[in-house]
Amino acid sequence: MPRAALLVQLRNNLSFTELCIESIEQQSFRDFELIFLADNASSNVIKAVQTRCQSLSLPAHVAWSSEQRSAAPEQHLLHTALQVCSAEFLMFSDSTMLLHPLFAEQHVLGQQSGSIATGRQVELSSALSSRLNPDDIRSHWLQRKYAYVLLDGVFGQSTQVSRGISLSGSVWQRLLRRRSDDIYAANFSLRRDDAVKLRDFIDSALELNRDSLNRFADLRIQMYRNSIIQYHLHESHDIPLPLVPGVLERVKRLRYSVSELGLQPALMEAPGLFSRRRL
Repeated sequence: MPRAALLVQLRNNLSFTELCIESIEQQSFRDFELIFLADNASSNVIKAVQTRCQSLSLPAHVAWSSEQRSAAPEQHLLHTALQVCSAEFLMFSDSTMLLHPLFAEQHVLGQQSGSIATGRQVELSSALSSRLNPDDIRSHWLQRKYAYVLLDGVFGQSTQVSRGISLSGSVWQRLLRRRSDDIYAANFSLRRDDAVKLRDFIDSALELNRDSLNRFADLRIQMYRNSIIQYHLHESHDIPLPLVPGVLERVKRLRYSVSELGLQPALMEAPGLFSRRRL
């Protein structure tokens, strides 16, 4: 039984999940068990991932909590992880994430007793997310052609792209390790006994921050800059603006007609026009 486990929360996007799985297959460190947490997934996603697990080169399976979900997300996550996994070291991610090939290795290298290690997360635009395929992941396209991601951060809609510039090596890790207030903003890992401490701390309903963790649970949060990287995939969504009662009548009073611009641009433009007293 591997001493480490990677726990991935399943989401209802099979194409992103397949890319995530491919990035896990490309990990430089491979002595870990892969567990998909299915509490947030639909039955068709669960069945597809269960089938996919049979062909993976890592020990992998799907699991879910036997308890009714009533706790906060991070609380439920820890309860489920400790329930379904017996590994000594736990790493956490999500099926809408692509993991850097050194993701697991750097988490393992960064583990310390009494410490929660957190990595970095790049937000990929929906345009970039939609163009990626399993062959790109196998060829390490994101790492080899990261200049395209940087350009998309300037001219496109990717954000936090500077976090994806990887600086590996134990010396860099020591230099770039920083204290952080946030556990769940990116990805995190910790030893099993520390996971029990964290779970009990959250159950106690105390405020979850760096100082209270250090004082009451004897846990430190360590954030690694430009290391332990994952890339967040985004879907393209056209989200309609909410229609406030009377807004159509107000839009009609614009000096140009709604049909000239279309309803959505007119609704977006209207608040600014009202503030300039153009009506």
